[in-house]
Amino acid sequence: MYKIFIKSIKRVILLITLFCFFLLGNNLENNLQFDHVGVWVVRNSMVNKKEIDHFIDFAKNNGITDLFVQIRGRGDAFYDSDLVEKNKNISPQSFDPLKYVCEVGHNNNLKIHVWFNTYFLLSNSKSVTTSSHLLKLFPNWTETNYYGQNDFELIYSQKKPKNYEGAYLSPIHPDVNKYLFLLIKEIISKYDVDGIHFDYIRFQGKNWGFNKKGMEIFTKKTDLKFKDFVLDGKYYRNDLLKNDFFVKYSKYRVQSINDLIKRVSKYNKQNNKEVEISAAVKPNPIFAKNNYYQDWLSWIKNDWVDFVVPMNYTKKNSIFNNILTDIKNNLNQNENNRIWVGIGIWKQSPKKASNKISMVKNQNFPGVVLFSYNTLKKEVNYYQNMVKNVKRN
Repeated sequence: MYKIFIKSIKRVILLITLFCFFLLGNNLENNLQFDHVGVWVVRNSMVNKKEIDHFIDFAKNNGITDLFVQIRGRGDAFYDSDLVEKNKNISPQSFDPLKYVCEVGHNNNLKIHVWFNTYFLLSNSKSVTTSSHLLKLFPNWTETNYYGQNDFELIYSQKKPKNYEGAYLSPIHPDVNKYLFLLIKEIISKYDVDGIHFDYIRFQGKNWGFNKKGMEIFTKKTDLKFKDFVLDGKYYRNDLLKNDFFVKYSKYRVQSINDLIKRVSKYNKQNNKEVEISAAVKPNPIFAKNNYYQDWLSWIKNDWVDFVVPMNYTKKNSIFNNILTDIKNNLNQNENNRIWVGIGIWKQSPKKASNKISMVKNQNFPGVVLFSYNTLKKEVNYYQNMVKNVKRN
């Protein structure tokens, strides 16, 4: 009887061992073998429990470690806010997507970063229908370009500048960063999030950043007037003075964005919040600073962010790898550990995406973030095919 009992115990142990090896093997089969494997989850997958359960299941079954869930898309909220109107597509309206995704995500050992569209307010193709939208409540908060065209007017105009993205809040308007900071404070205080992930934390381009109120503040600080350095201005033909003005004005725009990042970082550290601060950024750091006033190298070097995700979305392998090299050349080894590389899977095949993942591995960056879950949801074999190709590379 004793021998039969021992034999039964050994059989159970063997079965448990084999089952564990099966699970481990299955996980390794699907895992890209980075310290961090993230996926951006667009807001259309945050509207109800069923959609959220779907991407949580995908993440836990495929070695995903971090989910970047979009909770602010176009000036609205995918959470219960005292400050922002809730998105109308959430069903039922009493449902709190952020609370639910944090609970379910943490139960499955996933980190939840709230993906926060910072200054971007409304897409070019959209029109505002509610009087409570921020664009209509505070039209003077919006961006203005070099030619004096304001986003509040442009979003409804039939004649828009080339490559116009849509309506932005102006980082140089004094009330904008105050407002955005309050939104971040509300999220951190109310929700058990693992990270705040800033997106569109930049200007629309080099010809943007001329909000009237923001320029008045610059003039008070420097005694320099924008109108003196543009066409027909009294210093327009003085290249030395004109260049000096725009150098100073560029620094002013850079500083306006830095101020928000720095303030959130300070608040987070003072309150001992175990919340990671990160940002999706333009991939080339020098181009990002000079053309979008997004100085993300300084965010890393000043320890204002825990990591950044350069959106290296190019399909061309040579350009992709050159960008990785440029990033490494501008940071030391410890700072490079704060780079998770963003890959645009929606615009390329699993094989082409796998080539880029292999380049990230070869350059020794610690993580990748895939844009976006929409592709993985639509093309059910995409992720598995990508992993298989990575293993072959």
